[in-house]
Amino acid sequence: MDSLWFEFNQQFLAYQNLIPFLIVNIIVSVLIVRAVFLSRRALVNREGKLASLGRLIVSILWIGFLGIIQSFYIASVLLILTDATEPVLERGTAITFLPLSFVVGFVLIALFGLMNWGDLTRWFPQRQRK
Repeated sequence: MDSLWFEFNQQFLAYQNLIPFLIVNIIVSVLIVRAVFLSRRALVNREGKLASLGRLIVSILWIGFLGIIQSFYIASVLLILTDATEPVLERGTAITFLPLSFVVGFVLIALFGLMNWGDLTRWFPQRQRK
C-alpha cells in the first residue's frame, strides 16, 4: 500500500498542469468557505439579506454545486494520472464521498427543518411590510 501511495505522489507531482489544478481547487475551496461564513454570520446575527430560509437554501445548494464541481474536477485529474484500466473501486469511493455526503447532509437538514418548522419560522427575521 505504501509503495502504491508513493508511486501516485510521484505521478501527481509530475503532473503537467499541477499549478492550475492547485489554483482552481484553492479558488473553489475559498468560495465554499466564504459561502459558509457569510451564511453563518447572517443567521447568527439574524440580519441581512442572507438571514432568510430561501437564501439559506440557495447558499446550501451553492455550496453543494461547488463541491460537486470540485469533485468532478479532481476525479478527472485522477483519471488522467492513473491508468483508467485499473480497478476503480477505491478511487471511485473516495471521489464520490463529497457529493454523496452533501446529498445526505441536505436530506437530513431538510428533514430536521420540516420537523422543527415552527422554530425555523420564529428564528428568521420577519419581512418588513411597506
